[in-house]
Amino acid sequence: MFINLLLLLDVAFIPFPTKLVADYLQSAGEDAAVVAYAATLLLMAGLYTAWWRYARTGRRLIAPSVDEAELRAIDRGFAPGLPSYLAVFVLAFFSPLAAVILTLALAAFYLPSATLFTEQ
Repeated sequence: MFINLLLLLDVAFIPFPTKLVADYLQSAGEDAAVVAYAATLLLMAGLYTAWWRYARTGRRLIAPSVDEAELRAIDRGFAPGLPSYLAVFVLAFFSPLAAVILTLALAAFYLPSATLFTEQ
């Protein structure tokens, strides 16, 4: 529950750095705004990874009826998340606009899996 609480706290915090990016992108202060945004997303990816690993290890929070092949597919689907958001965070220091564009690309990448989970 602690990991879930931290994840929800990060999700609730997202509007703040998002507003910073909206206000400061392509103007003075964009570096700090995009770094804050990328750090928030990186933290969320890290917390989500920790949450999934906790649930997955020993099938703590996974129903016995869920097939192991499905779990491996989820593992593969979300594996690029943490390294990708780490790349966004590093890129934010060098090219804030490119970091925001990569963030949008990652959102587009994960959109099909998000809709898959809401349909079940």
